[in-house]
Amino acid sequence: MGQQSPWGQALEHDQIDGGTVIENQWVLWARITGRTGASAAAAQVAVLNAGGTIKRRLGLRSDPFQFRGSATGIEFQASGLAGTLSLREVSIEIIPKFVFEPELLPIWNTSTLFLLEALAGKHVISLLAQRQQWKAHRVVDLIAHAFADAAERGLRDQPIHIYRQTEESSVVLRGRLNIARQAQTIVHAPHLLECDVDHLDVDNPFNDVLKWAATALAGLATEASLKERLTGIAHAIPGNAERSVAQRHNRLVPPPQFQAWSDALELARLLASGMTLSSNGGRTSGYSLLFNMERAFERFVEVALARVLQASGDRELTSSRQAWTTYAEPDFPGGRRLGCRPDNLLRRRGTPVMVVDAKYKLLDRDLTRAQEETGTPISEDIYELVAGMFAHNCHAGLLIYPASSLSEAKASKIRTWRLNVFGTTVRIGALPVNLLSLGSRTELAELFRVVGLEITNFIRRH
Repeated sequence: MGQQSPWGQALEHDQIDGGTVIENQWVLWARITGRTGASAAAAQVAVLNAGGTIKRRLGLRSDPFQFRGSATGIEFQASGLAGTLSLREVSIEIIPKFVFEPELLPIWNTSTLFLLEALAGKHVISLLAQRQQWKAHRVVDLIAHAFADAAERGLRDQPIHIYRQTEESSVVLRGRLNIARQAQTIVHAPHLLECDVDHLDVDNPFNDVLKWAATALAGLATEASLKERLTGIAHAIPGNAERSVAQRHNRLVPPPQFQAWSDALELARLLASGMTLSSNGGRTSGYSLLFNMERAFERFVEVALARVLQASGDRELTSSRQAWTTYAEPDFPGGRRLGCRPDNLLRRRGTPVMVVDAKYKLLDRDLTRAQEETGTPISEDIYELVAGMFAHNCHAGLLIYPASSLSEAKASKIRTWRLNVFGTTVRIGALPVNLLSLGSRTELAELFRVVGLEITNFIRRH
């Protein structure tokens, strides 16, 4: 059956609707569809159809869902993404491959919210203290709780009103006189003035997006009380909950007097941009919240580097993404140049000083064990890193990857090696980053501080 899940029997007996899978691990399809009562074949077709939409919209390198036959039945695998996939036929929660212990699932879900806030580069949600005690098994459940809190704060203030212009004919001037229309009516209705009047109206895209999000989350939530709460919120918000609204207006900034709705609108945007999909000719539809994990981790490293440079105050040190450089010219006509494009390149006064590559993969797991200091990254990643260093003529390179367990110190620790290359000594490093147990902005800031300190010290040594 392939690699056995480290969760053991936890996946057999959990109460999650539709089942839970760990990224890159094969599980029996019947284990997932058996909880929903849906046809396994129909659910398989729906998932494969949705996979094409997901691949395109998330920019995945390969198809996210795979099926294969085995001696025990059809098996299913999800790769390259994490979050909640919700279709009419089946609902699946996909856990990142570095989350091994079942008790870490609710911890990871909370961490996801803070990571999303950091990676978006803006205020996404204000997590209240009690929200850290939620035991929701799905990221989308936490989003639903957060949206309900945020929407109720907005409703306690007032619904969003914006000015909408209407055309009126009046015996007295109201608003602004429309000269063009007045010229057209001066012969047959000389006693009327053609006016453009602005009215405060709740019929606007802001409320449409909010109503859509409340309606969608009410359908996704598994708790009866939360479903009822979100249904009431959807009913209280004016507007029209149209599916296309979220795609047309997913980056709305509320007027200054309606800032109480900022969190709810940001969560609606998050839901809309995370994934809204329809498949199977419109017969299968769902609202899902899925993330390109490789890109999310690369973005995390970019944010960490930006914070390092800002905290250092060193204006001569800059960072750039995916700087392509050729390192080999062909000796034969028509040959292609060889080059590389590292994830990040640090320069001092324009001169490359360090290559930084984010690797969303499980490297040598020994690197994540506090008692073990002798593990090494896989050779393929070292070769790629050294090629980038050679191409950019710099003597330092760093691999950053997600840690696959919680260390006792809950802090990242860099490992370094020296290489003698073409008569000179270069140094490479591997830095595991603990993305789990981020229960507050303080813990997220501490993670960035620890990672930043490790990177800063590594730069100073070179």
